Amino acid sequence: MKRGYFILTIIAMLAALAYWLIFNASYAEVAAMTRGEYSELQWLRHEYHIEEENFANIRELHAAHQVECLGYCDALEKSNRHLLQLLRESTEITPEIESSLEEATILRERCRKATLKHIYDVSKEMNPESAKRYREMMTARLVDAGLHEHSAVSPVPLERHDAAPSYDKHEE
Repeated sequence: MKRGYFILTIIAMLAALAYWLIFNASYAEVAAMTRGEYSELQWLRHEYHIEEENFANIRELHAAHQVECLGYCDALEKSNRHLLQLLRESTEITPEIESSLEEATILRERCRKATLKHIYDVSKEMNPESAKRYREMMTARLVDAGLHEHSAVSPVPLERHDAAPSYDKHEE
């Protein structure tokens, strides 16, 4: 009886060790990407096989875009706070509300244009096949974020939104 428990314990320990080794081997590369400088860009380098020189250029583009993006975010936040205050104080659309809505729309579009330019600039640092795949992924998210209730990183493909909605209960 004791011998059976001993063998079972050894088998369980070996199974746990095998799982740990396989898990660590499978995720070692991913774990390495999350450490160090520019970890937020390592997925890009890995996914699109970007050379060091091009990656250095992308890091510079990313840093510049972050500054620009933060400026738009701050301006949009201020604009939205002002608009919200106007909406709370009014019972109808006023010229000031219309102006505030237009300002927010202009800021949002400038932000999207800057992001689109950034996408194109980054794609120029990739080989043609990777650049095309990157532009398709990023521009779909840029358009998707502007048209639908899903977030910019929506897992639902853009093509699915173009189809007519299904009301068939069996498709759930």
